[in-house]
Amino acid sequence: MMNFTGGYNYNQYNPYLTPQQRLNQLEAQYPQFTQNPMPQQNTGFKTIPVSNADEANATQADLSGNPIFFFNKAKGEIYLKQLNLQDGSAIFQTFKLTQAPATDENTPQGVNLSEKQYKALNDKLDALYSMLANKEPEPLKKEVRSNVK
Repeated sequence: MMNFTGGYNYNQYNPYLTPQQRLNQLEAQYPQFTQNPMPQQNTGFKTIPVSNADEANATQADLSGNPIFFFNKAKGEIYLKQLNLQDGSAIFQTFKLTQAPATDENTPQGVNLSEKQYKALNDKLDALYSMLANKEPEPLKKEVRSNVK
């Protein structure tokens, strides 16, 4: 037996079906289209090696607003190009690697005094304070040091 309906499945009307059952029959005839979720944007950074800042500046900014990083290994510089979504202009920034200043090993980091030197300085300060207060200062003792170790 051949079906002369042209490939379409025509269901006959059945008065004993509930409206929900008829709706289910009709929905079964048509393919169900599921809505695919929006593709997620790649949040990874886009990095491109360049030889100078002009090459990085000539590249078009990403229209989604994601930053593009360019690195110039020879100069130790990193360039950032990004679209300003408020006014449509391109933001171009340069970052440069700098070395921290080296500390000199001969520069003293603090003062180390022995108890004897500390007491001598304290006595001298007490004598200066007493002079400022117009009191009779105690005579200063001269300390003789030897440079021999």
